[in-house]
Amino acid sequence: VMRDALPNVDPFYNNQRTGVVMHHRGWDALVYRNPDTFKLEPLLATEWKQPDPTTIEFTLRPGVRFHDGSPFTADDVVYTINLVADPASRVSTPSNYNWIEKAEKTGDLSVRVKLKRPTPAALEYFALVLPIYPKAYREKVGAEGYAKAPVGAGPYKITKVEPGVSIDFERFDDYWAGSPKGKPAINKMSVRFVPDAATEMTELLAGRADWIWNMNPDQLEAVNRM
Repeated sequence: VMRDALPNVDPFYNNQRTGVVMHHRGWDALVYRNPDTFKLEPLLATEWKQPDPTTIEFTLRPGVRFHDGSPFTADDVVYTINLVADPASRVSTPSNYNWIEKAEKTGDLSVRVKLKRPTPAALEYFALVLPIYPKAYREKVGAEGYAKAPVGAGPYKITKVEPGVSIDFERFDDYWAGSPKGKPAINKMSVRFVPDAATEMTELLAGRADWIWNMNPDQLEAVNRM
């Protein structure tokens, strides 16, 4: 159970911390930021290099599939990056992407990204707030259709979305082996949104929720007693 209901589950069209938590379940980015070591590790990109301060060249991981079964390629990466960097797309947090000039395909599994200016945190942005869309599916269903039934390449697929109410996840059995995120241990998860901290706590104590966050420290002792 969480507060901060998501009006739109599409990672680029909400600016809530809750949304970031959701998109790291349902989508993969090019780069992974290890939460224990803070090191940047390969995710959908197997390696990257910076030949100059405004160029990043990514080599992409072969054999990855999106939740709809389609193969992950350079086209998906170029499509995603160019879409979110375009002011006309009206993403929720433009400053996350407005340092990107453009992305271009250099092979089926390689992409070159040009930056408008040297950006020391570029790979952090790629890891934390730049999940990759499946180009063909999103073009087919459009932005609205995508928000209703999103498809990513993450460890969980989203099976149902009720905007502002709930999001249901199911383990994606074809998730690529060897991911630093690991294979999900939990088969199904349901995230429900509630209006306030009191309701959140009530749901937890009544056994209707397994997990809440941002709990008031004053309540820890009472919760532990139960």
